[in-house]
Amino acid sequence: METGVVLGASLRGVRGARVGVPVVAALVPVASTFVVTESYDSQMLLAVTVILGFALQAAVDDPERSILAAAPYALASRTLGRVAAASSFTLPVWLLAVAVTRWHLATMPFTALVVQTATLWLVAVVVAMSAWRVSTSPNPSYVATPVLLAMVLLATLLPPQWRMFDAQQWGPPWIAAQLRWCAVLTLAAGLLALLLADPMTPGRARSEGR
Repeated sequence: METGVVLGASLRGVRGARVGVPVVAALVPVASTFVVTESYDSQMLLAVTVILGFALQAAVDDPERSILAAAPYALASRTLGRVAAASSFTLPVWLLAVAVTRWHLATMPFTALVVQTATLWLVAVVVAMSAWRVSTSPNPSYVATPVLLAMVLLATLLPPQWRMFDAQQWGPPWIAAQLRWCAVLTLAAGLLALLLADPMTPGRARSEGR
């Protein structure tokens, strides 16, 4: 019952331009695949993934953060509820982009795309939560969005032996890239757990009191 209340409130909270604009903007590169060559399909899918990541970052924005801090719901519950509600809008668009990509490029591995996308979206939320932690602004996505974009651009410039995007799809280089994505995913999950820890939880309160 409590989960349903949080998700319902979260869904109402993320309805708006901050989440809606990136979701609609992600449809533009999807539509563009019908007029560009097949060689750009992987770049299109990466662009869609990053733009939808902006929507998840916007879901971290909480105009009533100071009021909701006194609510009987943990920070993790409130934040993950908003991210899950935003995902209900971003995931269908991403699946549409994947379907279009697979139609043009049948060799694109779906499992690898899932790992890459999950990692990028989790990193997006971690960056937004980091901005939320260090700032009193109710809109940390204004800072988190350019940071995520810069991180992705830097990742595309990695040397071939460390490449994570567009690695060859057979042999050790492709496997190595997936292992790197899994490592980043694990690290991001750990960081998110730390960022979502409520300062007033009993365990953390005891450790800080020592």
